[in-house]
Formats: sequence, structure tokens, C-alpha cells
Amino acid sequence: MLSYVVNVLNFSPNKMLNKYYNAHELLYQDKKHTAQANVHKKVVSHPECGPLIAIGAVILLKEVVIFKPKLDKLYINITLRNIIKV
Repeated sequence: MLSYVVNVLNFSPNKMLNKYYNAHELLYQDKKHTAQANVHKKVVSHPECGPLIAIGAVILLKEVVIFKPKLDKLYINITLRNIIKV
């Protein structure tokens, strides 16, 4: 199984999606990039994962799909299904 490690640089409510989905966004850094991620509301409200996600946290993910709409923009979605450990 392939895994993906991200370091949380910033974590805040997603102003655009928060009205309908209670979603959060984070700025993360991996070995090569600094990029954005959307965090599903179930991750934020989960008793084991939610309280641990903060600036400086390291998240180990599996089965990550990187969305690259432009050459300089990267995005990932973080759900309960792809979190291994926070």
C-alpha cells in the first residue's frame, strides 16, 4: 500500500464550502510541494482524528489522489477512509 505523509502548515474552516458542508481546508507540505487540502467534516468531528489536526501535525494518508488543475496548484481531499494516523 502506498502512503503519503503531509505536514500541516495551516488549518482553518473553508469559507466557501463551510456554509453547506462544514468543511475545513489546510495548507500542507510534503517532501516536494506546499499545497492545499480539503478536510471532510467527518474528519474534523471524529473524536480520534479531529482534535489532533492542527498546525504542526503530521498526517499519514493512504490512497491519495492529487488534483492538479494548473502546473503550480495541487489539491488533495482528506477523508476518514484515507487517514492512517495523525
